[in-house]
Amino acid sequence: MLLPPVVYPTGCLTVVIEDRYWLIGISGAVFCIFPLTR
Repeated sequence: MLLPPVVYPTGCLTVVIEDRYWLIGISGAVFCIFPLTR
């Protein structure tokens, strides 16, 4: 199941994919990305 991205006050994007939380955020020029690997 793929749910729409949710934006939290932290400025990071939380995408729920198959009951797993993936954080995609931007802090200045730093991308805090947790790659989606299978």
